[in-house]
Order: sequence, then C-alpha cells, then structure tokens
Amino acid sequence: MSFVPYAHNNLYTHLPQNKTFCVKNETGKFNFKTSHLRSREIFASKIENNKFFVFGDSQILGIDWDETQKVKHDLERVLKSRLISIFASPNNGPYQSLSQANEIFKKNNFKNLKEIVFSFNFGNDIFRLQKNWKLKDFVPLKTENLNLIMERPFLYDLVILRGVLSGKYFSINLPDNLDTYNLYKKISQLSKNERVNIWLEKVKIFKRKVNKTLVLITYPPFWIYDKTGVILYEDVYLDYLSLIDKIKKGKIFKKIFIGKTHKGIFLTSDKRHFKTGSILFEISNRS
Repeated sequence: MSFVPYAHNNLYTHLPQNKTFCVKNETGKFNFKTSHLRSREIFASKIENNKFFVFGDSQILGIDWDETQKVKHDLERVLKSRLISIFASPNNGPYQSLSQANEIFKKNNFKNLKEIVFSFNFGNDIFRLQKNWKLKDFVPLKTENLNLIMERPFLYDLVILRGVLSGKYFSINLPDNLDTYNLYKKISQLSKNERVNIWLEKVKIFKRKVNKTLVLITYPPFWIYDKTGVILYEDVYLDYLSLIDKIKKGKIFKKIFIGKTHKGIFLTSDKRHFKTGSILFEISNRS
C-alpha cells in the first residue's frame, strides 16, 4: 500500500483490526502491526501488558518509522518505554481521539496501564476543533469497508485516486503555507478559545471517569516554517505557546511535552508531518 489504511465510524478514525501490513512510498518501506483494538503496536509486547496508551492523529502515529530502523520512535524517546499502544490515525482530531479513548475504556480495564497520552498537533487540530469541521469530509472510508480494502489493496489506491481527482479527500499538491495561514487568521480568537475550552472540559470528564494519569504531547504547526526551519508566521507560533499556557492552567495533565523544532529539519515527503526525530520535547510538569 502507498498510504496508511484507515477508516471512520462517524465518531473517530482508526486503523485496521489485527492486521500486519507494509506502507511503501518514496521515503521507504514501513511495517505496521495492529491489535484487536485497532492500536498500532510498535514493539512485540501485548496490548494488555503495555503501560502507555496514546491517542492522536497521524503525526504521533509515526508514519515514517518502523521497528527495523535504528532511530527511536518519538514516543519511545518521550515516554522512555517500549510498552506503548498507539491509538492514532490520520484526521483523528482532539474530539475524535477523546471519543476513541472513551470507547476503549468503556469495556476494558487495563491493570498495567500507567498513563494515557493525548497529542495536540496544533497545525491541524486547531482547525479540527472548529464547528464546521466534519470527519466525513476528510475520510473516504467507513469502518465496514476497511476489511475489504485490506484484502484487496488495489481498491484503496482507486479510492485515493478518486479522492485526488475530485479534490474532496486528498490532494497531490503540497501544502501552501500562506493559504493555510490565511485560513487560520479567519478563525476568531473567541472561537479558538471557546472550542479549546469545550475540549478541555470533555477531557476533565474523561479523566474523572477513568481515574488515570493524563499526559499531553504537543506539536507546533508545520506550516509556519520555511524549508530551512525558519519561522515565517511568528504570531501563530506565539498562539501555539499561549495555548500551552492555557492548558497548563487547567491542571488536567500531569505532564505536558512541548514540541519544538531543530534547525535544519524536518518534514516527511508529503510535507505535512514532522520527520521522526526532528522534534525536541521540553517537559512541563504540573505545579
């Protein structure tokens, strides 16, 4: 397959169930193994034994990493463990990740679990929080179609091609930083604050329900940098840091790992994801 296979169930996106598959693109070959709960298992441990469950989008999934590489997965670096299950897939925004986490913990009790980790990928998630963002507008496959796609991968390529040609789900064009910046500036500060507050309230409810330690990993917006890693839109970067300060004040997350770029980074071939190892994470503990 040339893309990570995933689908949605109207609430969140997810990977295939209990599958092993290989994604091949111009960067290389990347092997994936998933559990019965549709999480990516990055090492050989069983999901029941893992100490960290991670929820988020394709950035935290690690689309350019597999177990055969010499570099560590970003999560292994941050959490200092290999006992990790990643419940992440493309277009899984903050609300969607929370819906997935609620479903996972509804019927399961994981005795070995130490922490639940959420990601906030600012460059995409700030849009996904908005009222007019609909999952079905960005994800062409529904859950019931995913097994067929896994059995006949060529069908997935046809789905991708149709999406590219229609312009609805996919684009072959590289992201335009200025266009994205202009879209961002159209969102009022009031709307951004309101939607973030709603998300944080939902996270609070989830935390009380599961009674587990929560951790947050943040990523800066990829589209504010030029090719050399210089920040083009300083105002957006300041908004990113302000969001982190706002989240800190809520005292929901025990730890927040704040993503910042190296110089001379940095993006994967699709120009929409930071490469594995290209982000430094500074830890901020709850006071």
